Amino acid sequence: MFKQGMNRREFFLKLSQYFLTFSVLGRGIEQGLASARPTFTPRPNNSIAFTKDEFKIIKSITSIIIPTDENPGANETRIAEYVLEAFQERGTETVTAIKGALATINAQSQQFFAATYNNLTQQQQEKLVEIIAKTPDYASFWQPLRTLTVLRFYSLPEGYKPAGLPGPNVDRGGFPFLGC
Repeated sequence: MFKQGMNRREFFLKLSQYFLTFSVLGRGIEQGLASARPTFTPRPNNSIAFTKDEFKIIKSITSIIIPTDENPGANETRIAEYVLEAFQERGTETVTAIKGALATINAQSQQFFAATYNNLTQQQQEKLVEIIAKTPDYASFWQPLRTLTVLRFYSLPEGYKPAGLPGPNVDRGGFPFLGC
């Protein structure tokens, strides 16, 4: 382990390397245990803080972010349920902010198209989502929604397999084709 005649600098370098190794190894084990949790199951409807109309708006937006094509999209992988659950877990303040953003989206929908968001055509919804994505006033709504949508989708086999990604690799130790 240590060679004779090791100086103080080498000793502390080796010691720090061992601490770093065990720290990283500990995090890997922790993440591995966390990834072994059962898959997401939404709470029963009576505990959901969002209305059916608000849920439909989120479901529509997530399906616009990750549409269904020859592979499953956000609808098939229940991304909207996951996103709303994540928002609920952040607490009352987040739920209130998201509800406010959804009300503003409905108001914008009324202003632009004279109908609520859920009564728009697919093309009108896509146009409104494009506006939301580019408007700085919506950033506090759009960024977490888009991030949760994309991260959740590509953490599922339906997301990472068609893209040719190996999926969670904490148990396999890296990307085998890269040699790491």
